[in-house]
Amino acid sequence: MKSEANLLKGLASVDYRYIKKLKKLLDKLKDNNALPADFDSDAASMVIYGIIMTQFFMYVYNEKTSLEELEKEIRKLFEFVFEKKCNIYKIL
Repeated sequence: MKSEANLLKGLASVDYRYIKKLKKLLDKLKDNNALPADFDSDAASMVIYGIIMTQFFMYVYNEKTSLEELEKEIRKLFEFVFEKKCNIYKIL
């Protein structure tokens, strides 16, 4: 892993650029009242990016998955998280 540190840093910088762009988009939606004022754009941008990238890798690894199935799974996970169906704090 250490020999690949520069490669990993480069890939991480690309990830962080996209996360930053996503945060800007979410902040703009907040400014336009499309999202609540207390919406956490920082946390949401990380969650959204994490969901998209994880599902993208699953799509790449599974040759049987279609783009439609990829989109459906991403939507399902967004709804699960952002409709507050995932409230881990109640369990802890």
